[in-house]
Amino acid sequence: LARAHGDRFQLRHVLAEPTTGWVGSTGMLTRDVVTRELAALGCGEDCEYFLCGPEPMMLEAKAALTERGVSEARIREE
Repeated sequence: LARAHGDRFQLRHVLAEPTTGWVGSTGMLTRDVVTRELAALGCGEDCEYFLCGPEPMMLEAKAALTERGVSEARIREE
């Protein structure tokens, strides 16, 4: 997706158990962590969000998105 959509696609990795030398975001993907990552994206109303992972993580991510006013139509779940 990143290759196909260039600057229109952003992939963010957040590692709960990062290896030595990891410089990206860390922590369990809780609502607070998702909210922090969303703020870093600076995404407007036309963004779509794709969620994939364990159900508890997806529930937290979806809650963070809906708290920010993202409509259900812009949230995709696998």
